[in-house]
Amino acid sequence: MNLRFLGGWFLAIAGISILLTMGCEKGALGVKPATVVGQIVDKDNPSIPVANAVVRMISKEAVGSSELIQGNNFVSAVTGADGKFTFESVQADNVVFEYSAPGYASMLYPKSGKGDAEEGATAEIEFVSIRSGAFVDLRMLPLQKISNPLPAEVNVKLDLVDSATKQPIDKNYDNSEALKFTISFNGIAFTKSAQMWRDEGVKISAASAVKTVIRNEPVGSGAPVYETRDDVSIDGSGDVFQRIEMTPVTYQLSLRCLNVPDYIVGSQAVVNLFAEIPAYDFRPAQIIQSAVMQAYGDLYVLELPGIVLQSALGVHLRIQTRGYLDEIVHITSSNLKEGSQGNYRLDIDFLHSNNTIVGGQPTPVTYDPADPTKSVVGLYDNIKRRDVAIYVTNLNPNDIVSMAISLPHTGVNYDLPYPLNPTSAGQSTGGEPVVVTFRDVAVGFYMSYSLAVTRGTESFSVAKTNLMINPENEPTPSTLVFAVNWKVEYDKILAKPAE
Repeated sequence: MNLRFLGGWFLAIAGISILLTMGCEKGALGVKPATVVGQIVDKDNPSIPVANAVVRMISKEAVGSSELIQGNNFVSAVTGADGKFTFESVQADNVVFEYSAPGYASMLYPKSGKGDAEEGATAEIEFVSIRSGAFVDLRMLPLQKISNPLPAEVNVKLDLVDSATKQPIDKNYDNSEALKFTISFNGIAFTKSAQMWRDEGVKISAASAVKTVIRNEPVGSGAPVYETRDDVSIDGSGDVFQRIEMTPVTYQLSLRCLNVPDYIVGSQAVVNLFAEIPAYDFRPAQIIQSAVMQAYGDLYVLELPGIVLQSALGVHLRIQTRGYLDEIVHITSSNLKEGSQGNYRLDIDFLHSNNTIVGGQPTPVTYDPADPTKSVVGLYDNIKRRDVAIYVTNLNPNDIVSMAISLPHTGVNYDLPYPLNPTSAGQSTGGEPVVVTFRDVAVGFYMSYSLAVTRGTESFSVAKTNLMINPENEPTPSTLVFAVNWKVEYDKILAKPAE
């Protein structure tokens, strides 16, 4: 028998392929799965196991083929601290093994090729044959250490990319500030803009493994806009240029509505939310997130990207609903101190006033989650309003009138000649209408009113519904007028059969 020594490891070669097991067993249960075990060790010192080595078992049909052939087996395993690995449920097959580990050169077992044995014999080792139901022990498979996987000094350039947009990171949204990143290599830190990391990088002293931590530096008093990464490894045998994806920080803004008026709920009006980049440099505002609030008892969540909040412009949260002027809330990262994935709350209160309407136009209110007065926005001062007057005609001189409407208003003015009293100086003796003016009535919704008349010891009432209060569309404010002919309404009451 001829023996061939391979780096201190010898294999018995008989001029044929190594056959650890042969054939397939077929019985009552058919083909049985096999088990393959082994151990990866250091070639120079076999008593040292190699942990975290990746071992791949590949069908021989898949090796060297011009087509994508995977055969029966194409699996991988990772060695434990003892360097051992196990493949279970292996199908009968002819296989080869590839194995590698950080700091070691990759190996193939069995080695394929011809070479001179110690006594001159040659042989070709092609595959390991696995038979049905067998237990195959590959014993120890050696790995050769790489003496210097990286040169003494390496020029490292990093292309930092936003994982959401897949675009290179450069500046914040309004281009006012270059985004900077502090990157440490084995504890030595460097701070540069994202573009400088891409263009010039840094020179570092190489080692068999370079532990890298990437941290985004906040702009001004803001918070970081990208997550820190500590799972990056530098690979390469010379100058390195790596593409690294950075996960953007997002803030969850939870919104709820308070004191929603019945006339809004009844009309099924919705609240529209738009998170937008304010208009700048002649560019229109750009909507980045939106939501529609319909179930007013629920919380609604908007995801706001940190890179947009970090810009000097920040984000304008625009709150819109029918019959109201827009409410605008200005949000920047400088007020969001908790950093990544912070969850903040903003309350929208319909009965609260922020006094943000100046000259008939909304002005932004600055959001601050730490300030209770700035974490609630009020819509009461945003109500679009106009005066509504109700003319009541054909009243008797001694009739006493009261009137109410269903929409919010700021006051009631009874114009002369009310109250009707013929004995009072300057009062009418009848015939003129009573004018009841409701100041600053909410517009955009249907209104109802009730009219009550007291005549002697009797009281009568009339109600009208579905009166639309249209918004004012004239340059000069005008009063919306409704008329009630009391004689007509009174005749209807008298003609109504008694119940």
